[in-house]
Amino acid sequence: MKERVLVVMPPGDRDELIRSAKEGGFEFETVKNCEEARRLLGSRQDFHAVVTDLTLCDGNWWSVYRTLTAADSPAEIVVAVPRKAANVAEILAHGVFAVLFKPFERDEVLRTLQAAVAAEKSVVTHQAHA
Repeated sequence: MKERVLVVMPPGDRDELIRSAKEGGFEFETVKNCEEARRLLGSRQDFHAVVTDLTLCDGNWWSVYRTLTAADSPAEIVVAVPRKAANVAEILAHGVFAVLFKPFERDEVLRTLQAAVAAEKSVVTHQAHA
């Protein structure tokens, strides 16, 4: 089974992210804003990871994070931020799995997504045995 990743960001950035991760064998689902993410996450729980942009046209990463946690999804969340973003520590303090810096670097994207998927699978396995 392929690892499923939801990408919540505008087309230009998400295309760059997907190109960077193509060697990882991930299956990507894409939406462009918070509303589309809410609809999709309300009906599906099969994502291993969610990558969201820091800011979106109708909200930000926090909206996507709240939607994910409200849906009780085990998927790990990764936030894509500009390389010089000032609030990285604050974002991480809220419990997101990781941040990815833009412009994306292929190795960083692959390592981060692989680690996020492994962490999600570990949580799911632990919950199944609890």
